[in-house]
Amino acid sequence: MRIYPLLIICLLTFTNAFCQQSALKIPEGWRTPNKYDIKDNWEVYQKDDYIPYHFTNDFDQNGLKDEAWILIKNDNTSFGIWILLKTKDSQFNYLIDEVKITTVKPQYYGISETEKGTWQTACGKGYWDCKPGDPSQVIVTSPQLWYSPFESGPGYLIMWNKSELTFRIYVMSD
Repeated sequence: MRIYPLLIICLLTFTNAFCQQSALKIPEGWRTPNKYDIKDNWEVYQKDDYIPYHFTNDFDQNGLKDEAWILIKNDNTSFGIWILLKTKDSQFNYLIDEVKITTVKPQYYGISETEKGTWQTACGKGYWDCKPGDPSQVIVTSPQLWYSPFESGPGYLIMWNKSELTFRIYVMSD
């Protein structure tokens, strides 16, 4: 009879530890978009299978789901493109880009998952000369992050660099 309470305590402890490890934490000073932020392009382009400011993916191919977000600063002065990378023991937050809201609204941008394949960069398309270290094309072997304005402007491929253990940004269009 005494084994049941002990079993229940062990089960609750294990469940609590598992839940805490699986939840990603939003970086301090930032927030996820709320219902008042879902307007303009985010409202127009949001569908059941597409949320223009959030998606999950295993960017670093470690078997754990990471998250890409457009987050807004708590004081509403800027927004950022973030990747929250999950490891077995912790989380690493990568701020890819930060834009002042006085310049442009976050709803002007969207993020999405890329397809696998070979992609030409902007310099590879001839928009400008490729600088040393800038490839004319990029081979995407697992889905990565695409970030761009909805209607016009530059598109960026954000890809995990396994050898450098960080993300690399490629300009894909002008």
